[in-house]
Amino acid sequence: MRAVFAVVALLATTVSFAQDRGWAVYAGPSNSVPFLGGEDQRGGFVIGVQTSRPEPRVTFKGMEGELVLDGYYLRSRGQEIADHRSEWADALGVIAIARYYFGSRKEWYVDAGFGVQVQNKTSVDLDTYLNTTPTMGAGYVFNTHGTELQVSFRFLHISNGGTNLPNQGQNHLQILLGARF
Repeated sequence: MRAVFAVVALLATTVSFAQDRGWAVYAGPSNSVPFLGGEDQRGGFVIGVQTSRPEPRVTFKGMEGELVLDGYYLRSRGQEIADHRSEWADALGVIAIARYYFGSRKEWYVDAGFGVQVQNKTSVDLDTYLNTTPTMGAGYVFNTHGTELQVSFRFLHISNGGTNLPNQGQNHLQILLGARF
């Protein structure tokens, strides 16, 4: 029931967000990597939706920024470690992202953002159901007949932000393929 409420709240927020660039959808693999903590190696996939708008408040060193609201569903499975079984975990998250385009046709971009994620199961690395998700990424946009195709690489850190110790967290690397309409 909490997941349904979270999805409805996310959609309501996204619909009310002033969208100048339209909607984007994406999907791709998501795998945790064992650096800066993380003994639970997880693999799975992520799907998401984004909407964005130009935002003067995220201008950085003269580069005009875009504010991206990103909502995602992450499904992953880990290994059996200690008293944690190998189970699928489902997570819903929302991230506010500052995006900066560059290149001769503004075809490249870099992202930096922060969000929250709620999940249905805890693990060795994620011992709380509610976690923070700072993120960084980079991507490339292909313009084809009015549709933008995007390929991006995202680093997503998931942890409880120090609210519960120990705070191991997980670091996910994601390769995202998407389209903007």
